[in-house]
Amino acid sequence: MRAIDPITGVTQKQELFCQAIVDGMSQTQAYTTAYDADSMLRSTITRAASALVGDHYVATRIQQLKAAIDASVVEKRAWDRGLLVDKAEASYDGAMEAKQFSAANGALKLIGEAAGLLAPQSQATGGVTQVVVVLNHGAKNDGTTMVDTDEGAVDADDWLTLG
Repeated sequence: MRAIDPITGVTQKQELFCQAIVDGMSQTQAYTTAYDADSMLRSTITRAASALVGDHYVATRIQQLKAAIDASVVEKRAWDRGLLVDKAEASYDGAMEAKQFSAANGALKLIGEAAGLLAPQSQATGGVTQVVVVLNHGAKNDGTTMVDTDEGAVDADDWLTLG
């Protein structure tokens, strides 16, 4: 008689099958791992594995195991303020030892922001306003004024930019 786990609804062999699937095995590989399939034809193993995956309890258990792995990965990768400060302190220490003072200052700034001692610098969300005023620069013989820019010469009358 097969013992069915009252919580998961699967037998021990079905549990092994589910774990093998979640570990990345094909259905056929998982079946041969969990069951005594040495004397079975490959086509029989494939049909049995496919039927097993179609079982409600087995399919549910596979999803539960995958969800547990996903949650574990998220937990391992979760960063919190304490971990951030620990990493920033390690960066600070390494930067100071290497006499990289700019990097050390960056780490200190991050620690200060994470600890709430410094307000994070906000990023500009609007456009940049540019005002250029040219006074008596580059007068041409015809009385107009020209300004040299990275893009070339521009008439001063066209150069006043607000916006």
